[in-house]
Amino acid sequence: MRTVTEGFEITHFEQLQVIQDEHLNSLTITAQALAGSTVQSSTYTSVTFSSCVFQACSFKQVKFINCTFKQCNFEFSHLYACHFENCIFEDCQWPASSIHGSSLIDCELDTWLSALTENHENVLHFTFAERQREAEEVHTMMAAAFVA
Repeated sequence: MRTVTEGFEITHFEQLQVIQDEHLNSLTITAQALAGSTVQSSTYTSVTFSSCVFQACSFKQVKFINCTFKQCNFEFSHLYACHFENCIFEDCQWPASSIHGSSLIDCELDTWLSALTENHENVLHFTFAERQREAEEVHTMMAAAFVA
């Protein structure tokens, strides 16, 4: 198990890794590239992922609490039974990706992630009426875009 806490920045490239039981707290991870890797049974709390690339990665039973994802690319990545709570997704890309059996609690979703969560037994829960309304507006907008 690897545990890292308190505010330093990580920048590097890893591929074909199995990352298990990792616990990161209060970090900024910038320009991280992770390719063909599996992340499982790990917890990330108050971590900001900025301009990271997760190419063909698999996330299994991973918890993200109070995390921010800014301009990240999840191309060909798949998330299984993950838990996101109070997370923010800004301008992320999700081509050829999927989310299965995951929960997103009080998260701010970007348009593409919102569309991905509509299938595969995912649970979205918003405790604030405003966030619920915003999610419904995004779903309506996405439905209209796919019909057109």
